[in-house]
Amino acid sequence: GINAEYMGIAKMSSNEKAALLGPNVMDGPKVVSAAPSYQYTYAEAPPQLYVQDPLFVAKMQNIMHYEMRQTAAALRTATANIWPNNYLISDRNLQVPVVGHSDNITIANPVFALEEESSCCCRLCCRGNQPFLARLYHVNGVSAGKTVCGCCYTGHQYDIDRTRPIMTYEREGCCSKWLGCCVLTPFCQNDLYMHSGEFQGPIGSTKPEGTYFGRSAIPLGGNGFTPAVELTNKARPAGQQNFALIEGPCVFAGWKGLCCGDRFTVSTQPGRSGNLGQVEKRKPEGGCSLCLRIFASGASNVYDMDFSDEYKALSAEEKAIVMGGMMHFNYILFQNDVPPVQCRSTDDGKGLVIICTLFECWLKGCVLPCQICCVLHGGRS
Repeated sequence: GINAEYMGIAKMSSNEKAALLGPNVMDGPKVVSAAPSYQYTYAEAPPQLYVQDPLFVAKMQNIMHYEMRQTAAALRTATANIWPNNYLISDRNLQVPVVGHSDNITIANPVFALEEESSCCCRLCCRGNQPFLARLYHVNGVSAGKTVCGCCYTGHQYDIDRTRPIMTYEREGCCSKWLGCCVLTPFCQNDLYMHSGEFQGPIGSTKPEGTYFGRSAIPLGGNGFTPAVELTNKARPAGQQNFALIEGPCVFAGWKGLCCGDRFTVSTQPGRSGNLGQVEKRKPEGGCSLCLRIFASGASNVYDMDFSDEYKALSAEEKAIVMGGMMHFNYILFQNDVPPVQCRSTDDGKGLVIICTLFECWLKGCVLPCQICCVLHGGRS
């Protein structure tokens, strides 16, 4: 299937690579048939010390333009974002057909699925800060879903290989930590550990000296007015383990996020240079997407991740740490954010309060909303 195309041939000449991939993949996405006739090349990379999965390594070394999309948006909206977070990660430069779809549509090739396991009670009480495990799986293909009552399409169906996770992301979360406040001590530090394969042990049992290969964490001090997570590769020499930093905008979400989206940078040094890449959180495209974002902000987020030539020098494990850091950022900023519009009744029950969130801002680890209110009461506002 499609996954075989990522394995490629390591000994291809540069002319063969150009013939197969085209002179410049930035010219636009490549569209393949159900049985594609070309192969991704297997790029050279630093040795993998933890994740021994050739297909995973091939994908990470060759894909430079990802789409990361939260799935089950309707279920998350219907349950007030209590439904577990799941993500679909696709290669935007490779378009594949949805097998069996009547309109013969193509979509970005799905390569990974990321699925959260957490307590429903924690998701209800500590939304966005809940402890969880998230397992990364290969996706082998996509086919058309069912159409109910002749008009309601149930969505694409993805062939997810759950026989064994490629890796597991672990976050300790609330109860044992105090998250969402200024990051003054490690007790307030929102961090995420990354393990090869299936994680063995209870959530929150990993310590800085433990058995993990990567870590994403808000820096102590909260990085001032710029949201950021430091990315750590434990396999690097001591003193060089922090290899990258993802930095976000000072103001984000709310009506600002509806109008122009939010941009993040991936850099080797602080300052938002983006020398490794940039990530754009898409603004809603209208219709259902706009309604979901207005009234259930954290239910349906889509990110476009575009990486540079410097990113190629990272190992496949480090690229997986970057991916995990971006998912971590989604929890930190957007899983507990305030919807752009909220409505509630006045204290006497005879009026209506409309609360509009213009944007949210970052202050040393705290997320603070900027809001305006309109009170409608007895015909007066």
